[in-house]
Amino acid sequence: MEKKIYYLSLLFLSVLLITCTKKTSETKYIQKELKTFTFYIKNNLNQAHKLSDAPESITYSMIDGRLKFNNEDDFNQFINYLEEDDIVGWESSIDFHSLYSTLLEDEKYTVYATLNRNGIVQVGHYIFKLIPASRKVLVLSDATIDHLYELEGATDGNSLIQAFSFDDEVFGKLEEQGGVNPSGATEEKSICRDRYANENSKTQAIYYTEPGYYFRSDDASMHSIEFRGTLEYKKIGIAVQLICKYSNTNKTIESSRRAFESASLKTKNTLFHLVYKYTPRCRSTVSNEVDIIISDKKNGSYNVYSNTRDCKNYSLSSTFSFQSYYTLIWRRDVFSLNILD
Repeated sequence: MEKKIYYLSLLFLSVLLITCTKKTSETKYIQKELKTFTFYIKNNLNQAHKLSDAPESITYSMIDGRLKFNNEDDFNQFINYLEEDDIVGWESSIDFHSLYSTLLEDEKYTVYATLNRNGIVQVGHYIFKLIPASRKVLVLSDATIDHLYELEGATDGNSLIQAFSFDDEVFGKLEEQGGVNPSGATEEKSICRDRYANENSKTQAIYYTEPGYYFRSDDASMHSIEFRGTLEYKKIGIAVQLICKYSNTNKTIESSRRAFESASLKTKNTLFHLVYKYTPRCRSTVSNEVDIIISDKKNGSYNVYSNTRDCKNYSLSSTFSFQSYYTLIWRRDVFSLNILD
């Protein structure tokens, strides 16, 4: 009887061991698909003052649905020169589905276009997961990529994953501590002692009415239009953006006084006159004065600075002008905004 119990126990332990081994092997990450792409810098007049510093192209990869950039410089160039208008077409061309396309208009920043729907992107040896709702950045080293499944499901750090805030300069902190260190203990290396600039945002709107198109006299209508401009210095953990953007909302008021939203409203041309100066931490100051023009768009933006490294200080001012889509009237210098820190 004792032998029978012994053999049954041995059989149970063997089955348990096989089950655990199978579970571990199933969750361990194994690469299945690798595609390599080339991103070509677009020759856009709005970018002319920056293009002299840009490479002709950037090579990057897609590995099992996540983008991988070879190094931080390539990632910076990509988020600088991927234009808002091109994001949808670019995603389609490589069969990629980003977090950007799931966000509301005022939540969209270029860096989100590099994240897959799970919020993950790889830059060099670091695999990042961004969680916008909690403003967290989670980082896993590719040396422990077998545990990628843990990062995909994580909402906080653990023994392999280090957690940061969107307010942190994540690349700088990883550099200072020499890699991913989930214990949080860092060795002070004094790489850069400059201050970190603060987030800032200012928005202003202007309201006006103008006549709309009509084919019969009794079809006459008016359009109640709001034009909104924003300047912002935004921190997203693995990148900061100094950005100027605008949006339109429109209600068409028919002769019956019934108002309805017109989704088709665009400004024929929108002009930003930008004056800016920014100093990335422990780097040289950049300053310029440019006119940026955007045509036939309901929402538009221009990135003055998009980079993995925070600024020591910045100033950005803009005068907004736009041309009506219906009457082609230019409304010049309608308002100005400025932010600085």
